[in-house]
Amino acid sequence: MNSHAVRMRLLAILVIVSLAFLAGCAVGMYQSPSGSNPTPNPTPTITAISPNIALAGVAAFIPSFPSVPYPSQHAAVPAFFKSGGGVERIPPGSVLLVTPFSSKESTDAMYWQSVADYRFKMPEGDAFTPGPYLGPHPSFMKSVLDDLDAGKSVSVTADIRSKFVADLKQAGVSGGIVVGPSHGQAAIIAFLTEIEGAAPSEEGGVRVWWFYSTP
Repeated sequence: MNSHAVRMRLLAILVIVSLAFLAGCAVGMYQSPSGSNPTPNPTPTITAISPNIALAGVAAFIPSFPSVPYPSQHAAVPAFFKSGGGVERIPPGSVLLVTPFSSKESTDAMYWQSVADYRFKMPEGDAFTPGPYLGPHPSFMKSVLDDLDAGKSVSVTADIRSKFVADLKQAGVSGGIVVGPSHGQAAIIAFLTEIEGAAPSEEGGVRVWWFYSTP
């Protein structure tokens, strides 16, 4: 289950719990005392909900709760991003393109960035921001990398190379490109090798094209 699906499920649970709480608060209704001459300010009383109704309400929400044990995935970090790793070769504040591209599909790169003590910036990420997008705005570069990671084929043509390189420049990628472990790692490496015209170096569990430029 990806991070976006987990957030949506947690949000649904929060809404359900909130509704259940409100329903529990409304455990009865106010009634006036019986009689032909009620007092001007009657003391309200509460009539409890029948246990059968309460049980039926709880049962209605059971299918919405997640299964136990909760789905989980080990968060591995390539040695490249750890203390003493290759990431320390780039000037602080440099911009790296890291794959898998960090968005609602994967947040691995964001975790690796935090392990590297935010030494570098990225033209990607997942965050709640004003506007219609949860994370980076759509781009040709993002769509290509997402497609490759999803197992789709992307052929490198002159037009595709031109658009991809233009997006790299617009994103201000200055430190290099780092391809980390992912389902589409081999396809991404093959694609970027054609784009860059050279094979990457291998170090610390990732593939790297160094740009050796400062921001």
